[in-house]
Amino acid sequence: MADREPTEARNLDRYGHAPLPWERARAVLESGPKGPLAGFFLGTVEPGGRPSVAGVGALWHDGDL
Repeated sequence: MADREPTEARNLDRYGHAPLPWERARAVLESGPKGPLAGFFLGTVEPGGRPSVAGVGALWHDGDL
C-alpha cells in the first residue's frame, strides 16, 4: 500500500499554530507501542466544526492505520 497523506489538516488550538507535520505522526506509528500502557488518541472535527478526541487502539501495517 502506498503511503497516503492527509487531504486536509488544521491545528485546533486557540493560538493559531500551524498543524503538526504528518511525518511526525507517521514516525510515532511506525516505531510501534512503547509499553503495555501505550495508547493513541484520535482527534477529528465534526461536520459542524466542533473538535472531537477519543482514545483508540491503533495498528500500523504497511502504511495503513
